Amino acid sequence: ADWLRDKTTREVVHIPMGFDNCRYRPGLVLGVIGKLEHPRKGRHLVDHLRTLPFVEIVTTDGCMPEESLREIYQRIDYVLIPALVEGGPMSLLEGLAMGKPVIAPDSVGIVPEFADCHRIHLYPTGDAVALTRLVTLCFERKIAYTRSVADRGWDQWAIDHHELFTRLLAKRGVHLPTPGPGFRFGLMRELLSV
Repeated sequence: ADWLRDKTTREVVHIPMGFDNCRYRPGLVLGVIGKLEHPRKGRHLVDHLRTLPFVEIVTTDGCMPEESLREIYQRIDYVLIPALVEGGPMSLLEGLAMGKPVIAPDSVGIVPEFADCHRIHLYPTGDAVALTRLVTLCFERKIAYTRSVADRGWDQWAIDHHELFTRLLAKRGVHLPTPGPGFRFGLMRELLSV
């Protein structure tokens, strides 16, 4: 657009590039490293979080070969520690070492040693409601990044083109036909979200 303006083109319209913002929607991926078979491990908290539509939980169930754990840590957004009683947990140290933030109960194992670490997000041990609030806040922080491209979907791209072509044709005395009943931009997005 700037190049065209420099070449004395009278009217330049720039329509930003679009993308499929229906397909590329963020979710929050939490990783639970270790076994959940004992009640003290907090499986009920994990099951509760699985009901949130924006959460995906990756669990290793203690069956992951150690050489594969790095891949799990790389894939997740947060390490989740749901335990009610714990000696370590190792995933706290491993997650921080991999540069991953940790969601952890405030009074379990070595967690209190890291209470001042800004990469650890604490919730009251065993409190499903507080954990849900915290996970929702973490998701809201993640989707804040999407605001920079919120107006870059194909719907906006199509609307911008429609408006441009309508103006260009109107200058030439040509009017676009009336769209069919029920037509509106954004309908595909509405249908996909059902």
